[in-house]
Amino acid sequence: METVVDRGALFSPARFVLVLFAAFSVSVLDLYVVHLLGVETIAELLTRTVLYTVGLYVGLTIVARR
Repeated sequence: METVVDRGALFSPARFVLVLFAAFSVSVLDLYVVHLLGVETIAELLTRTVLYTVGLYVGLTIVARR
């Protein structure tokens, strides 16, 4: 018997790219325009981008699985 695994909603490269772009855009916007979150260096920019990307990706994955 063949088992079908539905991995479409759990692992999505398109979702990852979208979330990475959104997180990077928010971080860059804060770095150059808003200065609300305190992003001042490239290291902070990359750190916040990674944190936001992981958080948004996990959140959207949970929503997609429901």
